[in-house]
Amino acid sequence: AQYPIAQGSAMSLVARIYLSMVAMVVLLVLVGGFASLRTSDVAGTFVEYRNTERMSQIANDLSQHISATRLAALQYRLTSQPALLEQVSQNAETASRQAVELTESLEGYGIQGDLRTIPDLLDEYGALLAQYSQLRRRRNDLEEVITGSGREAHQKLTEILETALRNNNFKVISELGFAKAHLDLGALYLERFLASGDIGDSERSADEISEAQTDLSRLSQTLNSRQMVGTVQSILGDLVQFSNAASEAKDVILSQNAHFERMDEIATETSAIVNAAAAAIGDWRSTLGPVPVAMAGKS
Repeated sequence: AQYPIAQGSAMSLVARIYLSMVAMVVLLVLVGGFASLRTSDVAGTFVEYRNTERMSQIANDLSQHISATRLAALQYRLTSQPALLEQVSQNAETASRQAVELTESLEGYGIQGDLRTIPDLLDEYGALLAQYSQLRRRRNDLEEVITGSGREAHQKLTEILETALRNNNFKVISELGFAKAHLDLGALYLERFLASGDIGDSERSADEISEAQTDLSRLSQTLNSRQMVGTVQSILGDLVQFSNAASEAKDVILSQNAHFERMDEIATETSAIVNAAAAAIGDWRSTLGPVPVAMAGKS
C-alpha cells in the first residue's frame, strides 16, 4: 500500500532541514565576514595609534633639539667658546631632519605647512649665529684699540700734567685737569656700555671725550712749549682713535643685539610650531578610541 500524504510530509521535513542548514551556513558566513571586517578595522586602528605614538616621540625629540640649539647659542653669547658653535650646528641639523620626518608623517594636517618652515628657520638661526660670531671678533679687536688708545692718552696726559706741576703752570694744570677728568669719565662710561649695552652710557662717553678734545685743542693754542704742544696733539690723535673705535663698537653691539633678538624670535616660533604639532597628534590619538590604547598596553 502507498501513503502519499506521509511521503509528502517526509519530503517537506527534509526540505526544512536542508533550508535550515543553508540558513545557518549563510549566517555563519555573515558573522564570520563581519568579525573579519571588525578585526581588520581594529587592527588598522591599532596600527594608526602606533603611528601617532611614533610621531609624538619625533615631536618630543624635535622640541628637545630646538631647546638644546637655543641653550648652546645662549652659552656661546656668554662665553664665546668655539665648541658651542659646533653644538648649535649639530642640534640644528638633527632638528631639521626630524622636522622633515614629522612633516611627511602629518600629511593632510593644517600644521604641516608650518612644520615645513622649520628647516629654513633653523638655517637662518645658524647663519645669524655665524654673523654674530664675526661681530664678536670685530668687537674684541675694537676693544683692544679702545683700551690701547685710552691708556696712551691717559699716560701722556699724566706726564704733561706732572711737567706743568713742576713748572707751577697753573693755567695749564687747570686745563689739563679738566681734560683728564673728561677722559676718565669717558673711559668709565664706555666700559659700562661694553658691559651692559646701555646706549645711554655710550652717548655719555662720547660727550665726555668730545669735551676732553675741546679742552686739549684750546690748550694747544696757548702753549709756548713745542714739546708740550706735540704731546697734546699726540693725545688728540689717541682720542680720535678712541672715539672712532668706540663709535664702531656701539654699532657692532647694536647689531649683535639685533641678531640675538631675531634668533630669540626664531626659537620661540619653532617651539610654538612643534607644540601645535604635538597637540594635533594628541587630538588625532584621542579620536581613535580606547581599543588601540588597551591593545598597545598589552603589546
